Amino acid sequence: HNARRDWPEAIHHYRKALSLNPALVPVWVQLGHGYRELGDMAAAEEAYQQALQLDPGNDDALFFLGVTLNKKGEVNDAFNALLQAFEHNPSGPASRELAALTGMNTDFPAFFEAVEAFFDSAYYLKTNSDLRKVAMDPKIHYMIYGWKEGRS
Repeated sequence: HNARRDWPEAIHHYRKALSLNPALVPVWVQLGHGYRELGDMAAAEEAYQQALQLDPGNDDALFFLGVTLNKKGEVNDAFNALLQAFEHNPSGPASRELAALTGMNTDFPAFFEAVEAFFDSAYYLKTNSDLRKVAMDPKIHYMIYGWKEGRS
């Protein structure tokens, strides 16, 4: 049903499989895909989260959770999920998504490596006092917005 893109039917079968064995991580991921294809981002997020409860390092679930959260406008959480996927699999698709999210469309791994080596959160907040009230990790803020805004 997945190959035919009959998502309601596929979801029905995924749910049936999970009722028999709720520990099937790949089925939770596929269920998330089905819901995402139908535009039900909350249900997709829930399915990916369930996969991650069973297998916290599953880079597919992390990647698609990040894509889903980004689509929902939850950029900070999306970045965190994508970054975890990237850390588990640096050559996987999360690198491409992170490059797009940060605007570093050429080489996200090199950008990330440089930020990891040289970024100082305390200094960034000290020199950008307006960010103290923002509920976002300073390093993530810099990678998504700060470098484009010329912040240091």
